[in-house]
Amino acid sequence: PASASAPEPHALSSDAMPPAGTKRGAPARRPGARAAKVLRKEAAPEAAPQGAPDVLAEMSAPECPSVVAEVLGFFACAKSCTDMMRAALPHALGTRAEDRHEFQAKVIESFDEMIAEARAALDASVASGEASQAALEAEKLEAAGKIEAARKTEAEKVSAKTAAAEKESEAAVARAAAEKVVAEEQAKLAEAQAAVSAKIAARDEYAKTLEETWGPVKAGSFAGKDWRKRNQAVDRLAALLAQSAAPTSLMAALPAALKERPDVRGSFTVRVIDAGEAAFKAHVDLMAKQIEEAQAEEAKAQEAVARAAADLAAAAGVESAAQDESICFQNAWLEANSALRALEGRDFQQQEAEIAAAVASARERLTSFANAVKRWELEAAPVTAETPAAVAAGA
Repeated sequence: PASASAPEPHALSSDAMPPAGTKRGAPARRPGARAAKVLRKEAAPEAAPQGAPDVLAEMSAPECPSVVAEVLGFFACAKSCTDMMRAALPHALGTRAEDRHEFQAKVIESFDEMIAEARAALDASVASGEASQAALEAEKLEAAGKIEAARKTEAEKVSAKTAAAEKESEAAVARAAAEKVVAEEQAKLAEAQAAVSAKIAARDEYAKTLEETWGPVKAGSFAGKDWRKRNQAVDRLAALLAQSAAPTSLMAALPAALKERPDVRGSFTVRVIDAGEAAFKAHVDLMAKQIEEAQAEEAKAQEAVARAAADLAAAAGVESAAQDESICFQNAWLEANSALRALEGRDFQQQEAEIAAAVASARERLTSFANAVKRWELEAAPVTAETPAAVAAGA
């Protein structure tokens, strides 16, 4: 379309656009404008024969102006819809308002409605992006509060975990000490048991030797030719007597007394032999008492081992509980630490950039739409009866 001198197009906000559904009439003169912008018409065709169909006049309308095509590009309708508007609108625009039939008026009215709908959609797109920005800012503030709380919680869990680990370490030391006591008491018990066994073995050996030698020697049952065996038996008895608490004089006298034949023994010899027998018996009794005492010590050692084992079991229980508690606190710390890392790892910058880009794109698209509508209003206003014929013809 041809243009008279007019102000240069400028961007319009949605508030500066005409309301939806406004009928196009004679364009209002704007400051600085020398003539209304009109649609350039092609050279007038030869007069049609009388009674020719009106469609010939419509077919003589110009091609769809580029600004109209640009505005149509913002419409969110099907391609078939914009194609029909692209085909029909030039005919409606090329006809004066008073000559327009009903369908042409509907076409222009529909175009105005589509402009209003596109404007509303673009406004809503910008508003939606700005709302997303505000929501993200609120989410960032909320995340900052959560991070602060998570850091405090994580610090508390670290402190609790450290205390539990120290408690576990102390319990492990106590358990090791209890194990050492058990080992020591078991060693003492083993010594006591060995002492009992040794005393019993010594008593049995003493009694056996005494039984094998004392009776035959005292009774003088060795034949004269077996005097060497008798002397060997006497020597064994002397060794047994030396283990007892018998006096040295008895130890010296008894071997000589036992070597005399029973029929020649005097009263002193008999007394010596009786004293020796009493000494043997006393020593056997002493060994039995020592065995009892050793067994008592063994019993005490067993009790000590049992107590140490009970202490060890208690210490192990404390250590096990401390370990479980430490594991619980470690798990709690891991959860708190993971939660903190998840909050700190949130990438708001990328989301901010994406939303900002979307808002900028929506605003740019809205501005482009407003500029296109402004140019449409200035350059492609419908031809009216007030428009000079020469201007309407493109003169």
